Amino acid sequence: MTANKNGSSTGNISIGGNVIASALGTGSNINQTINYGVALPDEIHSALLDIKIALEALQLPRDVTQPNMADVIAAAETTPSDHERIGTALTAALKVARNSADFADATARLFPSVKRVAEWLGGSWSSLIGLLG
Repeated sequence: MTANKNGSSTGNISIGGNVIASALGTGSNINQTINYGVALPDEIHSALLDIKIALEALQLPRDVTQPNMADVIAAAETTPSDHERIGTALTAALKVARNSADFADATARLFPSVKRVAEWLGGSWSSLIGLLG
């Protein structure tokens, strides 16, 4: 803490360099909490958007609802560490998309992005690639 001309504390904190992910405070009985959030990697967000665009282009039968990639992306953005939720939502979207007559034609475009997401999810999520045929 810094002091004013009278020698009393000003309550200001002076840092001589960079401070990252730190809680600084002055006073008595101060409680501070730091939450380190897990951010969704940019390449995974891009891959999910690519999958969304590819699935939206599919011609689905009238009685089939469009795959809900909005849920997948929302799950990834809000809780990127919940791989189970993200993988389950992506599995559901791909299973719906398989009802499209032109799904086989879209697999070449989907493969790199689905593979990237499956690798990021880890574990048994490599099964997502098998949904492409």
